[in-house]
Amino acid sequence: MQQQLLRVLLGLNRVYYFGFKWLDVVAERLQYKPDNLTQRFAQVFQGDPATGAQELSTLVDETYDLIEYHVPQIDVARLRTIFQYQRPVWDEAPPIPNAKGLL
Repeated sequence: MQQQLLRVLLGLNRVYYFGFKWLDVVAERLQYKPDNLTQRFAQVFQGDPATGAQELSTLVDETYDLIEYHVPQIDVARLRTIFQYQRPVWDEAPPIPNAKGLL
């Protein structure tokens, strides 16, 4: 997810993709990026998973804000809807089909 987010930011900044080996170097080249990008990327994996997931979600939302501002012709509302979609939680496991694929 971090690489996908970084690729979007590279495109937004019109910076050539030259690999992700040195994230700090890449982030320094970006004019438009969420505040404290490299530190926040690091925090995604340093805390508990729920906190990391929330931080990553916040970074995505801030990136959408940047896109909305700098490239207004992109339908960011649609992207936000897709990203924020949460699959319903099942009350119980689905039935297991038999050998013929029947329930």
